[in-house]
Amino acid sequence: MGSARRGIYLRVFGDGKEAISNGEVLCSFTEAHRIEGERARWSVKGAKLFGNGPETLREVTMLGHDLAVSEGFWTCGKDGQNIPVGVGCPTVKIAKITVSRTEIG
Repeated sequence: MGSARRGIYLRVFGDGKEAISNGEVLCSFTEAHRIEGERARWSVKGAKLFGNGPETLREVTMLGHDLAVSEGFWTCGKDGQNIPVGVGCPTVKIAKITVSRTEIG
């Protein structure tokens, strides 16, 4: 968080959806925090990240060395067909992306 003066720290992934046809993604997070003055100030409930996958990747300005992989059971599916998948990512700083919230607490 030291390089981000203002923003949202999306810490724990909830679930997501994607449209392969146009690259649009939607991800929800079960833990997120508002960053003010380089510090996490308060929790953001119901944080959702919206964007276009390829465009969002162009906005990545920093990539951490702290890869973490979830030990939970995750699946990806469509029309009742599901396949197990892994979920993991290092800390990533994205210069510009749309994040919405339903409640700040």
